Amino acid sequence: MKIMRNKILPMLLVTAAAFWMTGCGQREGEQQKETQVQPPIQIETETPTEAIVIAEVMTEAPTEAVTEVMTEAPTEAPTEPARVFPENLTSDEEQEYETELPGSVTYYANDDINIRLTPDTENSDNIVSSYDQGEEVVVIGETPHWYKVSKEDWTGYVYKNNLSETAVDPKTPEERSEAAENAPAVTVPAAGAETANDYAESFTIQMASDANIRAEASDQGNIIGTVAEGSVITAVGESDNWYRVDVDGTVGYVSKNLVLQ
Repeated sequence: MKIMRNKILPMLLVTAAAFWMTGCGQREGEQQKETQVQPPIQIETETPTEAIVIAEVMTEAPTEAVTEVMTEAPTEAPTEPARVFPENLTSDEEQEYETELPGSVTYYANDDINIRLTPDTENSDNIVSSYDQGEEVVVIGETPHWYKVSKEDWTGYVYKNNLSETAVDPKTPEERSEAAENAPAVTVPAAGAETANDYAESFTIQMASDANIRAEASDQGNIIGTVAEGSVITAVGESDNWYRVDVDGTVGYVSKNLVLQ
């Protein structure tokens, strides 16, 4: 019995030591697990977000200020008043202030009108062509009181009051006939009127341009009719610078400068 106690006692001691060591190991393992499972500490930082928002506001403010200055400045520029010219300018004074248009503009003759080489009515020899009422007029420049116009090969001037910006109806044949019949009788020859001699035999002439038929052989003679470019009419007499013509019963004068030679 003594021998068995001596054997059992060491065994119990070994078992107890093993159990004790096993328990300590489990506790150490659990402590390690708790240490690993514990989440890391998170630090919330809100200050940088606010700083970014402030930075965005600061970058937008200068853009608005520059836009307001640049858009408002041109509006405040002063405008110069239009210049007013006297009515009685000479031809040279009119041409001194002549300006060319950047492009042509189309107006309309509001009556039968003449095209003149110079912007004045004092010179009776400066008529180079004419327009019928309602005819389109191509304007390429202007002076204070005249428009510079272009018609075929001619460049000249017409008075501004004789043109309309809107379309004008042409005269009817009845209106032209009535105007010729109601033309006032001329008892005193117009300034510069020439004496025409009738031909023994009439002959035909062809117009190189539109022309006015005048009651006398003068630029100052009353207009009693018109004749279109290319028309073939009957000449019954002539003077130095005019043909005496008969156009459908209307007898008057057309300038030789407007007839094909």
